[in-house]
Amino acid sequence: MSLLLLYSEKLSQVTNFSATRHQIVYTCILTGTPDGLSDLTIPMSSLQARRRDGEPTYLEIVTPGIALQDDIENRPNGELVVTMAYLLDGATVDSAEICRVALEDARIDRGGRSASMTLKGHKTTTRTKQVVELANIVSYRKVDGRYTWRCATPDLNLGPGDTVIYDSEYYFADMVTYYVGPNQQYMEVKQQ
Repeated sequence: MSLLLLYSEKLSQVTNFSATRHQIVYTCILTGTPDGLSDLTIPMSSLQARRRDGEPTYLEIVTPGIALQDDIENRPNGELVVTMAYLLDGATVDSAEICRVALEDARIDRGGRSASMTLKGHKTTTRTKQVVELANIVSYRKVDGRYTWRCATPDLNLGPGDTVIYDSEYYFADMVTYYVGPNQQYMEVKQQ
C-alpha cells in the first residue's frame, strides 16, 4: 500500500505517546470488487470531506496527473475509501477508515503544464456513537449559542453523532469536516 499525504508532527494530545514524533498518513483506495477488479490505490494531493449525522457523507479528492484515468473509469461501481493512520518509527500504532463514498464523478482538469483528476462521491453510513474529548483545538467560534471547533489534526475516532467534550461540557457533534492538503490539515466539528 502506498503512503499518501504524509504529515509529521507532535501529537501528544492525540495519541498515548507524549513528546514523540509521529506521522499521520492518509491513503485512498477505489474498490474494484463490484467491477470484478482489484482495489486501486489513488495518490492524493488533497482531500475534503463532510460527514453529517443522518445525512450522506461527501468526499472529494484530487489526484495529481491523469495516469490512472483508465483504471478509475474501469471501476464505475467502486467506492472511494480514505483511511487515516498514526505511524511511530514506520509502524502503524492506530488507524481507521474516516470516509467511504460511492464514486459518482471523475473530472479531468488540464492546464498548460499539468493535469489532475477530481473524484467525488456521497454515501450514507451508520456507525456506533461514542463520547470523545476534543483535542488539538486551534480555534472556535460560537454563533447563536452553537460552537464550531477547529482542530489542528483530524481525530480518527470522532464522527458525526458523537458526543464531544469541550471545557468539561458535553455537546452533540452534528457535522465533522476535514481538509488535508499539501501545506495544511484540519478538522472542524460543528455542534447541532
